[in-house]
Amino acid sequence: MALPHELCRLGADAGHALRTPVAALRVELEEARLHRDELDVDALLCRAIDAVTRLERVVEQLRLLDDPSYAVEHGCQFGDRLRGFHPR
Repeated sequence: MALPHELCRLGADAGHALRTPVAALRVELEEARLHRDELDVDALLCRAIDAVTRLERVVEQLRLLDDPSYAVEHGCQFGDRLRGFHPR
């Protein structure tokens, strides 16, 4: 009985972890569109790249959960990386 609950929780955590950087990226882009005259392109690009980096990190962690052989193929320390997975 605990497994379906744990899977639901993992799905919710993953969704939350993905939504946060996506929302940050959306805010940056919408602000840039609304305030084009005040736009600091370099600062915008840095913040956007930070959000994309966070997305990549979450996707990589989810990939490790999905397929342990991915960790082996990419030379990752699977146990350490999995223990470090904190989506919230």
